[in-house]
Amino acid sequence: MIDLGLGLARGTALHPCWLSGERTPANVDEALDALREVSRQLRQRRDNRAIFPDVYGIITEKVAQEIHEPTGLFWEPSFIARLAGCFAERYLDALRSALDDAPQDCEAWAIAYGCNDVEGLAPLQHAALGISAHINFDLALGIHRTIVELGASKNTLLIRRFKHDHDQVNRILAASFRPALERMIDAYGCRTSNLIAHLSLGFAQRTTLATLTHWRERVWDNVLALLNCRGSAERQQLRQQMDRAAGRTGRLLAMTSAGKLLSRLTRLPGTDRLLSRARPHA
Repeated sequence: MIDLGLGLARGTALHPCWLSGERTPANVDEALDALREVSRQLRQRRDNRAIFPDVYGIITEKVAQEIHEPTGLFWEPSFIARLAGCFAERYLDALRSALDDAPQDCEAWAIAYGCNDVEGLAPLQHAALGISAHINFDLALGIHRTIVELGASKNTLLIRRFKHDHDQVNRILAASFRPALERMIDAYGCRTSNLIAHLSLGFAQRTTLATLTHWRERVWDNVLALLNCRGSAERQQLRQQMDRAAGRTGRLLAMTSAGKLLSRLTRLPGTDRLLSRARPHA
């Protein structure tokens, strides 16, 4: 592990100012506190925008655990800790814009928040829209910014090590799938998630993780492209390309026939009896 000179503070106190923008998360602990706090506040308002940070918090908690109780998964845990803060900052910026009815800086977040009050949209789809926007647009920007902050944009050794850690997050996503599904069932009454848990848990997990892995591989391609850009004009052009691609994915998720089909299935006769049974073991 290379010393990147980044603190890994633990036990950061909750701050209600995360929504106000008075401060931004600097590391994984502050990112986790911010996600928990904004999700709590949004749940109190019965706002569907609570769903994504709730799920995002489950993943971030597992990242924090690996950093503080390392198993060797990450080669550069301080990079991941700082990236988690930078990544969460991007999300909080988008959320504040939505709460202020201000324009979003990318189409994918505009779609996700535009669906907030759409009747009949399952909690699972709200989560998917947020995850898509955050990975397909925010993540490459967050990684690029973190690498530049560390002065590592030309350090090929460190960049290879960062890529290793980026890939290892896929394992944390795999471990987070079932807890996230259960959270949507227990906290948000998501009948679609409940149906998946009963009928197709293994298939849904494999399909979701294959999709996320594909997205995250494309993210790293965008990171390398951002690092190789010759000036701000090239970076802006690439950012616009990322915006269009993330927007296309967001539009597909917003109108996905699979999500609508599952929502209809939960209303079929006999489904209530099925969903009332104990959740199956993995």
